[in-house]
Amino acid sequence: MLPLGDELPAHKFPKVTLSIIGLCILIFIGEVFFISEPVAFVQRFGVIPTKILQGEAFYSFFTSMFLHGGILHLIGNMFFFWIFGDNVEDKFSNLGYVTFYIACGLAADFLYIFFNASSNLPSIGSSGAISGIMGAYFVFYPTARIKTLFINRVVYIPAFLWLGTWFLFQMIFGLIYRSADVSNIAWFAHVGGFVSGGLVANFKKKVISVRRQL
Repeated sequence: MLPLGDELPAHKFPKVTLSIIGLCILIFIGEVFFISEPVAFVQRFGVIPTKILQGEAFYSFFTSMFLHGGILHLIGNMFFFWIFGDNVEDKFSNLGYVTFYIACGLAADFLYIFFNASSNLPSIGSSGAISGIMGAYFVFYPTARIKTLFINRVVYIPAFLWLGTWFLFQMIFGLIYRSADVSNIAWFAHVGGFVSGGLVANFKKKVISVRRQL
């Protein structure tokens, strides 16, 4: 079930979304062409639960969400970000959107660490933050239709169903592969990001509703 886009045009130019995408691409190019020891680089700037719990490398909460482990990792994350990010950006100021993105990434890391406290493996990637964007989309635009490649045909699926199904699979695989040592995907980071994004969006939606009534 591959998303191809949505039918909901953005109301403003998504400059923050595009800027973050551009930054991730530039950093990945730097990783590929200018880092001579990529393993050591990831070990230093990725989130490692045991280090965090020892009070070390807190900077990795920030640096890890802009690093990617390969071209497919990067493309997949940026593709999802582009599909859902432009519409969510409509609901925030520029600074508010950046803050929201980073906060979702942090929430994703916190849940990842909670379930993998003894892991020495680094976690990198923007998928936790992007999962937060998807959680916000779920709240803000539940009836928007997602253009989807399903097996060999294109179908249009309501966002609440598409994203709800996606979230359910993250939960299922997270429970199956609870340890980072048996999966290279941080399933519960996705869960943490999605839930935090949805909660913030729900709060913001209520605030907007109250303001309109005043």
